[in-house]
Amino acid sequence: NRRARVPPPPPPPIRRLVRSTNVEAGRYLHSKYREAQRLIITCSPRPSTPQTIGTTLLDTYYEVISKDPAYRFPMGYVKETQTGVFIPSSIDIVRQTLTQLIEKKIIDPTKPFLDAGCGDGRIVALASSLGIPAWGIESDEELGAMAKQNLINLHSLEVIKDTPAFIVHGDFCSDATYKVLGSPFSDFRTIYNYDNNYDLLAKKIAEDANPATVYVLYSGDESSENFMGLNLIDELVLNDQSGRPHVDLELTQAYVRIYRKES
Repeated sequence: NRRARVPPPPPPPIRRLVRSTNVEAGRYLHSKYREAQRLIITCSPRPSTPQTIGTTLLDTYYEVISKDPAYRFPMGYVKETQTGVFIPSSIDIVRQTLTQLIEKKIIDPTKPFLDAGCGDGRIVALASSLGIPAWGIESDEELGAMAKQNLINLHSLEVIKDTPAFIVHGDFCSDATYKVLGSPFSDFRTIYNYDNNYDLLAKKIAEDANPATVYVLYSGDESSENFMGLNLIDELVLNDQSGRPHVDLELTQAYVRIYRKES
């Protein structure tokens, strides 16, 4: 149960709040760009590339906004919505996941990626920064507005470049949402979810997705789920290796299960 508290003064409209906060984050990151570039060149065992610089800026961007009081909800950088609770995924763990799945040729990075329940847009931004065309669907209006503005700022920082990255407000299990998005559900070949109505999503994948569509389920739960019409093909237990401070309930270790729709 939540404790009673004195109501705060009404916040400014969502669009103003998100824009003003992210402009500050964007300015901060622009000022840190050269510093981040030097750190990568000095500390990285691999040669620095525009992609490694971009992914470092992506991590820094979300670290900055997650600490900003204007972004923090009554539960912290966690928000209870009508369909569940938004808890941010670890960018580092999902980056490890996508990199491994591409290397193993389990997912095709040229095919559309869907983050079903995209929250603040971080996984859509991550996928796009890795060269994967990415779309996100978010049912909560405030989170959806935040995600859209985050993508705008990450474009301006050149973390996201030419690879598509889009956010749509709606229910990821509803066909009406995909009409608004302009692409049928069957277009998506990799579908990501963080324990948010994951069983309903698995059912939709089994019924409506193309054969061999990959379902990436991120979880803090050790026990795996079985879904009719989907085969569990891999299971990763990954730790966040970024060395960055973690926000509220963000996982430092996650179980990532990979399912494929039966042919």
